[in-house]
Amino acid sequence: MRLGIVTHNFPAGKHDRQNAGIFVYDLACAVKKLGNEVFVLCPEVGIKKEENEIPVTWFPWAGSSRKMGSLNMLNPKDLLLFLNMAYSGIRVTNEFVKRNNIDFMVGMWSFPAGIFTFWGFLTKKIPYTLWSLGSDIHVYAKYPLIGPFMKLILRRARFLLADGLTLAREVEAFAGKGCQYIASATNFPALNKNIKKTGSLKFIFLGRMEPVKGPDIMIKAALSLVDCDFEMHCIGEGSLLPILKKQVKDAHLDKKIIFHGNPNDKNKIYSMLISADWLIMPSRNDTIPLSFSEGMKAGIPVIAAQIGDIPYFMRKYHVGLSFAYEDSEKLTELMRIVIKRGRNETQKYQSEIKRLADFFDINFSAKQLVDEVEKHI
Repeated sequence: MRLGIVTHNFPAGKHDRQNAGIFVYDLACAVKKLGNEVFVLCPEVGIKKEENEIPVTWFPWAGSSRKMGSLNMLNPKDLLLFLNMAYSGIRVTNEFVKRNNIDFMVGMWSFPAGIFTFWGFLTKKIPYTLWSLGSDIHVYAKYPLIGPFMKLILRRARFLLADGLTLAREVEAFAGKGCQYIASATNFPALNKNIKKTGSLKFIFLGRMEPVKGPDIMIKAALSLVDCDFEMHCIGEGSLLPILKKQVKDAHLDKKIIFHGNPNDKNKIYSMLISADWLIMPSRNDTIPLSFSEGMKAGIPVIAAQIGDIPYFMRKYHVGLSFAYEDSEKLTELMRIVIKRGRNETQKYQSEIKRLADFFDINFSAKQLVDEVEKHI
């Protein structure tokens, strides 16, 4: 098959591992390895792009220096930028479909990719599916005009996908049509997990330094552990980073709490994960963060906020500890407990972590997607 993946978030190159687009890239590569041709349509991003094994059609738009998620549809300037992107994408969709002889289109995610897959369906009769994120249903579907349009394009899709169990049910309720959950994951390198861990107990955070990911909750909790022996390694960048760095420095904990920014070397990122003892996930709003699956494949337990599908996976697989939404005091308590108990505490989670790591396999997700497409093509 010749699949067209439409997305607004795709890495500029194979070494760009800094956002959720890495899942789309790794999925595209996995689908290609199954014997399919894969082509990507994506708005321009304001960084240098490089050739890789997945051919990408980048189309220009006025807001290429902005991320889609930062656009506020109630702000007139941001709305104009969005309309410019929609118009530009519509203009190139038919040429993209024709030039690459596309058999089926995959919209990642339902908005705004659904605009272009729907246009390809209307004008060229190309069938499509839409894969929803939480923001599709919790944010964009609530806007006037956009909500009814999303309901239309979801209903006209051959089938629907979502990156969370709870989200899949929410999509079904919104669209009035069945929706299947397929796990989002990344192509985790095959690195040696049997490394000897010494020194202070190590916590790690992997995600954007933005309020939605809750790094401020985690830092607040860590600042209450000044009397404990630990290290915290924070990977990611964002608007909260300068504030959090200052808080840590003012508390004289900058030797214990270390900010690494966004390393482009994925082996370095994953080596840091494997070297850690616990993954901290303090998100305020998420379905199943990519960091969760990467933590499982790194073989480390998690301390996670009870949001999205996290409670389900924690109950079913027992891969760590959890705390109530935004409860930094409980997070402090849990961190203090695991520091006191030491590294032997993590061993009891290993069998369940391995079982869940097998579930979060990018090749398995790719096979599920291809099988569904073949049923509906």
